Amino acid sequence: SSLSPSPGNEKKNKLASRGFKHLEGYESKPGATKMMPPIALDDKVDDKEKENLATMIKAEQEAYAKAHGARQDDFVDTGITDEEEGQQLNERLLAGDAGGVTSPGVQYGQDGYELAVALPIDDEDDELKDSYAHAVEYDPNGKPPLYLNRRFQLYGIGGGIVLIIVLIIAIAISLTRKEGGGEIYVYPPTEAPTAFATIPWDEEYRDFLVQNDELSQNVTKPKFLQRYILALFYLQTSQGLTKPWLSCGPPQGIDEDETCTYLEFGRLPDQAETATHFPLPGQFRWLSNVDECQWVGVTCGAGNEVIGIRVVGQGLTGTLPTELKALPFLQQISLNYNELTGTISPVFASFRHLLQFEVYGNLLSGAIPSEFFQQDDIPLITLGLGDNMLAGTLDTHIGRLSDLKGIHLFANNLEGKVPQEIGDLPYLAYLRLHRNSFSGQMPSSLGKLSLLTELMLDQNGFTGFIPTEYGQLKRMDLLDLGENSLSGTIPPEVFNMTQARSMAFNSNQLRGPLPTTSLLQMTNLLAIRVDRNGLNGPIPSELGALANLIQVYVHLNEFTGPVPVELCGKIIQADCFPDDSPPNPCQCCFACCDRTTETCLRL
Repeated sequence: SSLSPSPGNEKKNKLASRGFKHLEGYESKPGATKMMPPIALDDKVDDKEKENLATMIKAEQEAYAKAHGARQDDFVDTGITDEEEGQQLNERLLAGDAGGVTSPGVQYGQDGYELAVALPIDDEDDELKDSYAHAVEYDPNGKPPLYLNRRFQLYGIGGGIVLIIVLIIAIAISLTRKEGGGEIYVYPPTEAPTAFATIPWDEEYRDFLVQNDELSQNVTKPKFLQRYILALFYLQTSQGLTKPWLSCGPPQGIDEDETCTYLEFGRLPDQAETATHFPLPGQFRWLSNVDECQWVGVTCGAGNEVIGIRVVGQGLTGTLPTELKALPFLQQISLNYNELTGTISPVFASFRHLLQFEVYGNLLSGAIPSEFFQQDDIPLITLGLGDNMLAGTLDTHIGRLSDLKGIHLFANNLEGKVPQEIGDLPYLAYLRLHRNSFSGQMPSSLGKLSLLTELMLDQNGFTGFIPTEYGQLKRMDLLDLGENSLSGTIPPEVFNMTQARSMAFNSNQLRGPLPTTSLLQMTNLLAIRVDRNGLNGPIPSELGALANLIQVYVHLNEFTGPVPVELCGKIIQADCFPDDSPPNPCQCCFACCDRTTETCLRL
């Protein structure tokens, strides 16, 4: 009996129309090995095709019989039956799984499992090659082509969707950009303004550049962002132009051009406490229609990228604009002696190239961000936060800022101990911590700072002895330990600072005599202050041998004997009152003091 068909595959069955119209099953003799069934040829196949196919079928059967020990006559050809039965078998053969053809309900490994055998095609017969589908050699280790891999197809579709989304976002960003909490809307170029328009503070200046600046109407220029950031900096620190800077603000009206006279902040000679401004004509205004690198106070590098902003004593108001972070090559921020308020944002600790951060002389409050001291790769050289209203303590990780040369934290409300780790800064040259509320002992580790030239620890609450290690500071120029609560004596080691020009130990609780021998090596000394202590013994005449010495303050102590005449010709202030019984009679003093009343009178 012929084999019953299994469920067919329509796509594969279409091959029957290309030569195999239908196939018929076969019967085997009892005990004979089941073989490839004879192929039923359609009437539409011509005699030549039939002959060729019959030859191939016979050869295939003989090969199979030889391999399985069967004989050709073991097979009985049932011939061509009705077309329906042949078509069913044809479907079963072409729909077979893993080379097997099974009857309905028959599973792999059960009786009735038949083996499908592929038939060769004569490569020389063009007509046959066009009629049959070509077989592909099976490779058990092979993989389907990449483009047919379902995972590849899914990844490809997903990647395409992501790419489309990214393009949409990029276009949106190019049209709308947020800076400092506000949005910058990019508009088509407009005609150049005849005068600078005031931007209302509540509008976040979002369309400032394209509406008011000739050089920024092409927003595709690489420098558009840095020009905008500088413009935003001016607008924020002038309260939207309602509080313009002292000098060189944007041109107002047609009567002002791009140039201006800048009022440079400075100090009068020999009057360090007196601030003034010196005129510098021929400068370029901020927000004027020249390259932003020409605006006064802006410094640019070789590639015209902004590397420095220095605006000192110009009355800047508001908070420190964190948008300056958008200037990736910024190395200097110097905004001293202005009226900036608020706190110092941790953002300023993340500037990768910042070397100088100077904002002293403002109204800043809060703590120094710990972020400044939590990284090893901050290249900061100068940290200038003095003369503000900062509070808190000095971070013990300050030693990580290994490039620091200057720490200027004077005149704040800082408290606590000065960490010993500050002695781990090998390049530190300037340490100004005066006029704070630091307490505890002065860190002896400062004696390791071989490059230190200025040490100002005065006007704090330090206690204990003066560290003898300070005598190792051979490059010291200015030493001020005054107005603390130091006790003990002035160690002779401190006079090993032979390069020092000014030394102050005043207003402490020091006792004992002044060293005499060690004083003689202080040949560069210009001024020495030991007043308002409990020093005793005679006033050293060796001070008169210091040719460069100008100022000597020894008053309100417990010195005995007259002021040595060797000191005459210098500015001397001693306890030479009252006149009738002065503790230290003086023939040439500049001022005399009364120990009882602690008052001094200039003579």
